[in-house]
Amino acid sequence: MNDASPATPADRWSLDALYRGLDDPAFLADLERFDELGASLPAYDALDGLPLIVAGVRLNEELESLGTRLFSFLSLQQATDMMNADLAGRLNVLSMKLTDFQELSVRLNSAIAAAKPEDLERQPVLAPYTYVLSRRRLAARYQMSPALESLAARLDISGGSAWGDLFNRLTSTLTIPWPEAESGHLTLTEVRNLAYDPDPAVRERAYHAELAAYPRIATPLAFALNNIKRQVSLLDSERGHASPLDASLQQAAMSRPTLDAMIAAMRERLPDFARYFQARSRRLGLGERLPFHGLFAPLGSSSKRYSIREARDLIVDVFGSLDPAMGALYARAFDESWIDVHPRHGKLGGAFCANLPVIKQSRILTNFDGSFGAISTLAHELGHAWHGFSIEDNEPLNRNYTMPVAETASTFNEIHLAGYMLEQATNDDERLALLDHGLMELGQTVVDIFSRFLFESRVFERCQSEFLDVDTLCDMMRQAQLESYGDGLDPDVLHPYMWACKSHYYSSGLSFYNYPYAFGALFATGLYARCLDEGPGFIRQYNALLTATPTHTVEDAAALVGIDITTREFWDRSLDLVVERIDRFTALCDA
Repeated sequence: MNDASPATPADRWSLDALYRGLDDPAFLADLERFDELGASLPAYDALDGLPLIVAGVRLNEELESLGTRLFSFLSLQQATDMMNADLAGRLNVLSMKLTDFQELSVRLNSAIAAAKPEDLERQPVLAPYTYVLSRRRLAARYQMSPALESLAARLDISGGSAWGDLFNRLTSTLTIPWPEAESGHLTLTEVRNLAYDPDPAVRERAYHAELAAYPRIATPLAFALNNIKRQVSLLDSERGHASPLDASLQQAAMSRPTLDAMIAAMRERLPDFARYFQARSRRLGLGERLPFHGLFAPLGSSSKRYSIREARDLIVDVFGSLDPAMGALYARAFDESWIDVHPRHGKLGGAFCANLPVIKQSRILTNFDGSFGAISTLAHELGHAWHGFSIEDNEPLNRNYTMPVAETASTFNEIHLAGYMLEQATNDDERLALLDHGLMELGQTVVDIFSRFLFESRVFERCQSEFLDVDTLCDMMRQAQLESYGDGLDPDVLHPYMWACKSHYYSSGLSFYNYPYAFGALFATGLYARCLDEGPGFIRQYNALLTATPTHTVEDAAALVGIDITTREFWDRSLDLVVERIDRFTALCDA
């Protein structure tokens, strides 16, 4: 543990390592350089073939570093100040300027597809990018003309991305009456956090208050969701994709057999998760089927609250014992103001980690409430930071990994933290609480994710021929939850507005950001089982796997540690481990 750390970690992150403000000379100089790169684009019109590829890759290297710094600074500021119109305007202008590079990107893909691989390999600047070039060669099969791709990128700023911005604005600024609060209101994030409150009356009241608030923003959100999905469907079809799901799989560098094997294994084990929910409901005294407001109710001693300092020390100790370098990085995250900790008005809900390889750091947004679940969320996001640390020395264009593997390190961390705490437990009450927390998370990443996958698939199927209004979307969400949770949840107490509070539905550039969470949970479960079997030596393999994720398909990355994810065997084994925990949990409940 870092004995020189501050008595209490800072409550808010610092972005000074990027820029010290909007008037920082370094920020203004980088904006000027960004404009210079845009102004240089006409010079590329005269290039073709290998000269275009070499020049284009060099440009993309600089653009990757410069763009990461500029966009990260503005978007991270905006994440904690969603009402700031100046930041939104600056991001909009920068996004529009970025579209100037779209036409060259399409030409570059076509040139790469036409070139002989051996000619590319002989160029020193291209040698590190064999995988990146292969991905761009594939992308060339699914692209419109350069002019149309440029137009689509420009229109998205005032189309799909603008609808996504509307979602962020509405959900981050929605206030819900709560007389006990100092202001008389709570944010949506604060009310949703009350789902973890030890008082059942508070949980139920928060659930009803949350559902009662959504009609105030539901109609514009329905318009946002319909128009984003319509735009995505239209463009994916024009680019030659069979469906938005197929486009998502290409973007994820994942094959359909892998997804099908995982989904089939998940579907088969849904009754086991229903057993967990039923046992949880009985333990809480809520009947045979769990009402939605009981999904996150604390069991046993899990109602303990932690300060941010206690959370820091626990995380640094737990992960430092697994890998000293990992513990040291997490200490830096707390002690060097990488984390924005508590919820507040205008701050984005949920949690995320932004890796910043350009400064070899990360920034983490969380809405910490002192619960063990909040510590687990911190560990999850710090896993993303470790993944970022693992790839920060890669070449500039080898630092972007795809969605499914993006959840590997984060979920691995959650599993390790839960396992550590379970070993330290001194009685069945603590063991029950810790088992429950792990299963609660898996219930979300397997069961609820399955419902979200069903819901999004059906939205894409239907939105082309009809407008899905609020009532229709709520009915579709209820149906997806009934199919996924089965007999585990009370069919009369579901969450029909789950579509209105999950940002993953509202991205025009990232569809189906649901199955990657299930992949991450089950892939990490299998990796952690290997870690337990093989001991500390496996951590070296694990870290090497993380480093390699930007330069391999999902299947090839798994193969690096001897795992075949295209068949049911791996997924069934991972779920076997989960079912063992469910059996242990239900036995403790019955006892």
